[in-house]
Amino acid sequence: ARLHANRILISSQARMLSSKPPKYPDGEHGDGRVKFTFIVDEEGIAVPTTIQALEATGGAFVRPGYEALRGAVFAPARAGGCPVKERVTMDLTWRLGH
Repeated sequence: ARLHANRILISSQARMLSSKPPKYPDGEHGDGRVKFTFIVDEEGIAVPTTIQALEATGGAFVRPGYEALRGAVFAPARAGGCPVKERVTMDLTWRLGH
């Protein structure tokens, strides 16, 4: 027997509504960027166990980025007018002096 993955047509993608700015890590002296991937659930929450750093300018930026995403509020993706889970890829950036 073959299993086929069900595909859902997303009518609107998940988007961040609010988040505290990620803390600038102690000991760093320049700009930073971390690319994260994670699942936003139907309630608009980034599922903590799915948050992964894909790329980072420095390891010290990963933890504050993770914490910022855990506290963020998202508008969930929608399909057929109903909220659905969606995998999101997002860059968080830090600018020294901004």
